[in-house]
Amino acid sequence: MKARWTLLLLAAAPALQLHAQRLSAGAYSSFAICSDSTMNAWGDNGFGVLGDGTAIQRYLPVSVTDLTHVVAVSMGEGSFVLALTADGHVWSRGENSYGELGNASTTPSMTAVQVNGIGSALAVSAGGFHCMALLVDSTVWDWGYNFWGELGDSTNTDSHVPVQVHDLTGITAIAAGFDYSMALSKDSTVWVWGSNSSGKLGIGNASDKNAPVQVPGLDSVIAISASRSHSMALRSNGTVWVWGSNVYGVLGIGSNADSNVPVQMPLPGSATVIASGSEFSAVLLADSTVWTCGRNFTGVLGNGTTVDSNVPVQASMPTGIVVVEAGDAFCLARRNDGSVWSWGWGGSGQLGNGNAQDRSVPGPVVPLCGQADAVAEHQWDNSALQVLLDPTGEFFTVSIVGQRFDLRLIDMQGRNARVIGAIPGQVVLDLGGLPTGVYAAVAQTLDGKTQVKRFIKE
Repeated sequence: MKARWTLLLLAAAPALQLHAQRLSAGAYSSFAICSDSTMNAWGDNGFGVLGDGTAIQRYLPVSVTDLTHVVAVSMGEGSFVLALTADGHVWSRGENSYGELGNASTTPSMTAVQVNGIGSALAVSAGGFHCMALLVDSTVWDWGYNFWGELGDSTNTDSHVPVQVHDLTGITAIAAGFDYSMALSKDSTVWVWGSNSSGKLGIGNASDKNAPVQVPGLDSVIAISASRSHSMALRSNGTVWVWGSNVYGVLGIGSNADSNVPVQMPLPGSATVIASGSEFSAVLLADSTVWTCGRNFTGVLGNGTTVDSNVPVQASMPTGIVVVEAGDAFCLARRNDGSVWSWGWGGSGQLGNGNAQDRSVPGPVVPLCGQADAVAEHQWDNSALQVLLDPTGEFFTVSIVGQRFDLRLIDMQGRNARVIGAIPGQVVLDLGGLPTGVYAAVAQTLDGKTQVKRFIKE
């Protein structure tokens, strides 16, 4: 018997409960771990880094199809990504010119490959062309590019498999910068190695290091952040300390002078989260406000302007922000309701709002993690959207008069059943092989207008 599809004119579908839990902002792409430990991704898809089986740039979130049970994800400046699964294994995908994938080769991969020899990881961090993993025994293992000594193994030789960072134990957190590395010890001290351009190692000089050295005069640290050319540390008293390049005022200290030792960033309250982009900094305060400084040509400071600032300015954020992540020239933030907001550079679709435009005021990423019910509906005239159900039940046609749009068919577990990229006017979806159940068809135009229609397949 042929399947039958019924259009739900009322909100009869059960509410979707999935939401974003963890975020990673890379150079041109974004990732979110959903509450069921699956991943969504959007933005640049060079080398198939988004993990949807294609190399198509995505302006809206798509499901990562080759990994589940993901507990951490990190994308650096390069076109590769690391994922940590619940069993402690580390997986990688994307470009591999310097062995960034850690699988004993330099062959790129559009599907996830397992990093050699890592089976008990607690955290991962991706840099420009090198990677870091923190293991349960509190040791740190690095792989990839090593010209500046960023692998910390006392050599400057690249490695296509993980090597242990020399003389470094008792580590609780790691952060990979573009060409250097940072680690936080259980005694709350900070250790650094790799390139020291502009004094970003914070050791009072510009000498590169191929083995870890301690940042002097910095204690009681509870979080660290590394970027292209400046570093950040959050102390237990809620103060933020910064060092390295200060072009465009990225250190937020009221001047544009570099500092090769940590200096305090003036802030109006106690900080809880720090995030460093290529040429900007972002700080989340205990009152859930977000403060930013540095270069602002893309609107990444989030204050509705494109004017640089060498002192922190408040971003125009909604209430309830709990996490902030910094990409190359854009930001992601998560609210306490699981919704994700983005702002800054959007040229590769990394803002996840359906287009390639920058935005200087934060706006939502939708739909994310299958949250079709969280999408604001009827943002355009209903008469423009037409849904034609085929009597055989094996396909239906969706058309939007005079518009190009993205279309996703999502099941009630938040998984993508069908994904179609930006198309002109009309699309026919082949529904053959889909199980019976409730689905949401989410259509979003390139200017960000969204509508949701729900269906039952019987």
